[in-house]
Amino acid sequence: MSGPVNSLINGSILVFEVVADSYDETDPKMPTEKIIQAQAQALRLAQEPTDPD
Repeated sequence: MSGPVNSLINGSILVFEVVADSYDETDPKMPTEKIIQAQAQALRLAQEPTDPD
């Protein structure tokens, strides 16, 4: 089972890299790297515990 799952994950990463590179070649207003950084920050903030007060 791990072989097919591993292949699926590796294929998904490869597809993302190709799409990201193609997107960056279109001279976007926000490069892929900044989008990824913003998403990572949003995930970190969403995972922080909230104060019930």
